[in-house]
Amino acid sequence: MLFSVVVLGFAAVARGLGRVMLTAPITFVIAGALASLVLGAPSLESTLQIRIAAELALGLVLFHGGAGVRPRHVAGGGGLLLRVVLLAGPLSVGLGYAL
Repeated sequence: MLFSVVVLGFAAVARGLGRVMLTAPITFVIAGALASLVLGAPSLESTLQIRIAAELALGLVLFHGGAGVRPRHVAGGGGLLLRVVLLAGPLSVGLGYAL
């Protein structure tokens, strides 16, 4: 529930927050820190739910960042894109699965 409120709240004011360099990842970290101060530490039973919500949030943040990439910027940085796709992507997935 709290995650949904934060996502919807950020979506409602994202344009204004972008002007002051308050991005989605920073907003989610701040919301998580405030929630842990108010609600206390999570129980062991709820850590799986928190992990799923965190993975969902990461997916949304990465999609949001990738959606802002313009095709002509991709064409200009082909070498960097190739390294990310062929090296960093598989490494990230492999290490994430291993951990």
